[in-house]
Amino acid sequence: CPDRAGRLVPVHLNEYDNQLICQGAAILCAARGIEIRDTSVPGISDAVPMDRISGDGIAVLQSRGQLFHRRLNRQHIVTRTDNIVAFTQEVTITPHESVGVEHQVSVSTIAGPGEVWLQTGG
Repeated sequence: CPDRAGRLVPVHLNEYDNQLICQGAAILCAARGIEIRDTSVPGISDAVPMDRISGDGIAVLQSRGQLFHRRLNRQHIVTRTDNIVAFTQEVTITPHESVGVEHQVSVSTIAGPGEVWLQTGG
C-alpha cells in the first residue's frame, strides 16, 4: 500500500486499443481475462519496472498522489520517470541522464500522439 494518499482509477482497456503500458506498482487489480506481463521500455525499465496490460475489460490503476490523465497530440511533457503511471503504446518515452547533486533523479520526455497518466509524489 502507498504510504501517502493516492488515487484509484478504473481504466476500460477497450478505449485504448485493449492495452496499456504501466508502472508495475500502479496496477492494483484487473478483471478476469486481462493479461499482465513484464515489458521492457528502453531507458526507463531499469529505473521503473513496467508491465503491459492487455485484454478486453477493466484494470484499476493506483497512484501515490494526484493522478492526471493527458491526451497528447504533438505535445511533449518532461517529468520524473517515476511519475509515469501508464501510457498508450503510441507514446514515445525518451529518458535523459539522471540529474541532481546529492540525489540522482531520472527524468524522461513523453511525446505524443497518445495518452499518458502521471502522478504527483515521487
